[in-house]
Amino acid sequence: MDLIKQIQQAESEAQKIVEQARKEAAQIGEQAVRARHQAIQDAHLRRRRLIESAVAQARQDAQGQIEQLRAKALAEHEQVLARARQRAPAAIEEVFQYLVNSISGPTQTVGQG
Repeated sequence: MDLIKQIQQAESEAQKIVEQARKEAAQIGEQAVRARHQAIQDAHLRRRRLIESAVAQARQDAQGQIEQLRAKALAEHEQVLARARQRAPAAIEEVFQYLVNSISGPTQTVGQG
């Protein structure tokens, strides 16, 4: 009888050990799932921050380029305006001469009236 009780006790202990191992395995599995989810969330957060940083850098770069293009366009505009101002008197004189000649004839010039 002692042997049967020992065998039953050993089986009971073995069953408890198996149950404890199952619980521990389930806990380890749950921890692994939680750790995986946390790692995924951390990766998404890092990705979002990198994207936001890249977008901010791109905006800053674009703003610098816009300022450069504005300055270049303004300089070109000023150059064109300066050339136009230089050429304006001669162009006005030429138009004036054309109008005078078309009214009074080709042989007469300004000041010979």
